[in-house]
Amino acid sequence: MSKSLFLKSLTILGGVLIVGCSSPTLEKNQHQNTQKKAVEALLSEWDSTDAPGVAIAVSLDGKLEYSLGLGVANLEYGIPITPQTPFAAASLSKQFTAFSILLLAEDGLLSLDDDVRTYLPELKNLGHTITLRQMLNHTSGLRETGTLLRMAGWQEADAVTQEQANRVAYRQTDLNFKPGSEYQYNNLAYLLLAQVVDQVSGQSFSEFTQTRIFDPIGMKGTHFHDDNAKIVTGRAYSYYTASNGFTKGNLNYSIVGSTGLFTTAEDLIKWTQNFETPVAGTKDTIIAMKERGVLNSGAKIIYAMGQETNPYKGLATWSHGGRDAGYRSFLLRIPEQKFSVSILSNTSRFDTAKIAYGIADIYLKDKPEFIEKPVSKIQYPTEEQLERYVGNYELFGSLIFTVTRDSETLYLSTIGSSQNGKLEPVSPTEFIVNPALGRSLIFAADEDGEVRSLKYKLGMHGKLDAQRIELAPFDKASANLSDYVGRYYSKELDTEYVFAIVEGELVAQNVWFSDIPMTPYQKDTFITIQTQFKMAFIRDETSNIIGCHISGTYADRILFEKVSH
Repeated sequence: MSKSLFLKSLTILGGVLIVGCSSPTLEKNQHQNTQKKAVEALLSEWDSTDAPGVAIAVSLDGKLEYSLGLGVANLEYGIPITPQTPFAAASLSKQFTAFSILLLAEDGLLSLDDDVRTYLPELKNLGHTITLRQMLNHTSGLRETGTLLRMAGWQEADAVTQEQANRVAYRQTDLNFKPGSEYQYNNLAYLLLAQVVDQVSGQSFSEFTQTRIFDPIGMKGTHFHDDNAKIVTGRAYSYYTASNGFTKGNLNYSIVGSTGLFTTAEDLIKWTQNFETPVAGTKDTIIAMKERGVLNSGAKIIYAMGQETNPYKGLATWSHGGRDAGYRSFLLRIPEQKFSVSILSNTSRFDTAKIAYGIADIYLKDKPEFIEKPVSKIQYPTEEQLERYVGNYELFGSLIFTVTRDSETLYLSTIGSSQNGKLEPVSPTEFIVNPALGRSLIFAADEDGEVRSLKYKLGMHGKLDAQRIELAPFDKASANLSDYVGRYYSKELDTEYVFAIVEGELVAQNVWFSDIPMTPYQKDTFITIQTQFKMAFIRDETSNIIGCHISGTYADRILFEKVSH
């Protein structure tokens, strides 16, 4: 063999040896590329130069695995979305608020079982102690901020300052329920928790979170937006879909705690990595973040310090979503796999939870712990089961589902609506409401076989409870609308409604919005489709109308006294 041929052989052999030694790395790179292409395919709908979109980031084994931005951050100027684009993350704010309270507890400056009025004496004594722990886990019974503001006349695009929200909070005269007796999602509690941080730390909430959380972790694109006039460089603006394209989704809040977080997809991954290797807080703080709420009955809830925990295909997950204006967000952690994914979008039609779990499927499907539920043949309910489900179910006190049946399946309508949609069964207990959104009704019988409630499943976003209620037979024509006409005033909201008859229909009038039609469905009880309010009128011993309780989403029985005809 010639010298040159020998050297060439060594080179070829060396090349084979080198390739052979590096093949695990090559296979890993190929696997990563396959995963990235699968993610890109999942998000392909949002790969646009003239529509809003999404930023995502994925962490695996404690490292940033992949990040991507698709679509446009600002449609007027054609600015593209990147993984470093700041978005309003809405209710994702809550876990940072919870973490702040835990940091102060670790500092010895407060206890989670302290009465909130220790720090915020401006709150009225509502007859029960409300602890910080109950507020953190949505068991406080406080009424919902957004609903109270809406009742008081605020529109979605109106500016809301911390001071205005405080006035609503401090005027509250009653609770939805006894603290600790129920789990009910509540923004007002987290708004107030941010003010507890202000009082105890001596810093504003935004300053505290910056110095104790964001700066140590290196979340350079993250802050709490307590001044809506503040410039945020490179931010994404939010959009709603419209028949001719998109319209702006204006976000004018200057409130923090329940919301107010501006962050990026990659910064959120740094936050999830802090759960694995704490830089902000300690291991004890991280452990405390996993403490699920406990009701007075001893029952545990799924909520734990600004996060929900749910099983998914054999894995324990921790997650939370957010939605404000056209912004949508979702953060998913699967600690045992050291996996997390952050999703931030600026379009209202983006299903962030569905995409987050879809990305989890891509990265974790080959893990031995991952259990893909086999597709099974649909088991149809019996007529006896269908009959048990028939009835009325109240959600929020202002939205009532009416379930009817034929011999094969169920039908769903809502009080005040003429639409009656067919529910397709996927099992004897679950029926699809909207397949595109993954919404369904799930019925569960008690030990005695009675169905007293249902769960309204919102895709991967969780479930809402609706209790069965009994409605008496009622003829709308029997309602004497003139009985209810007059001016009604709420001291709690410092707001007046005028109930008037317009073109044969009772409407609610307020200086801030257009007439709201009211539909009677029980004696002295009306519902509004437009605002989803329930108006229950109050009579005295002589049957004269003297007032009205108005209820909305997570805000029950706000008293409006009749002040004139």
